[in-house]
Amino acid sequence: MGIEIFPGAVQFNFPEEVAKKTIRLVNESNKTWVDSSVGSGTVAKHIRSSLSFDLDALEISKNEIRPILYDCVKKYSNYYETPIYRDESLNLLRYESYDKYEYHVDYGGNMRRSVSCLIYLNPGEYSGGGTNFKHFNYTINPESPALVLFPSNYPYLHAAEPVSEGVKYIIVTWMYDESENLLSTQSCSCQ
Repeated sequence: MGIEIFPGAVQFNFPEEVAKKTIRLVNESNKTWVDSSVGSGTVAKHIRSSLSFDLDALEISKNEIRPILYDCVKKYSNYYETPIYRDESLNLLRYESYDKYEYHVDYGGNMRRSVSCLIYLNPGEYSGGGTNFKHFNYTINPESPALVLFPSNYPYLHAAEPVSEGVKYIIVTWMYDESENLLSTQSCSCQ
């Protein structure tokens, strides 16, 4: 398994060549970035100011990123004895100077997520932009591409700190421990 950061949070290495290729393909794509939303699809730039790109629109999502993600999720699932059956779509976020996402949890209301996933693609190419976990008084700011998994519930209240210089690229998705499939999710061969 990867390195346990604090109880329930694990960091894995992510291949640098896949990280760089992802950023290149997105930047070469003719698909558009949209304002990132909060909760049920509301854009609230005072809370979340990044841009979002539907990464599932590109083949790299299915062919290269998901196999790595599912391998890490399987290790996480086995270690914590948490069954994982499916994930939401992969979204690439772009944080430029002063972009941030205030403290939030990824679970609640109709979002019954179990495990949150962050894939840092270009650490070292920006300043600031760490992910701070309020209740653990800990900030994740990897030095090389990394995949981080942690529970989506309230104890894992977290914020994307403002980027002070450069551009941060990070993939986000959320995993579910329920087996029924929804139209907007991908089956996870983690069991």
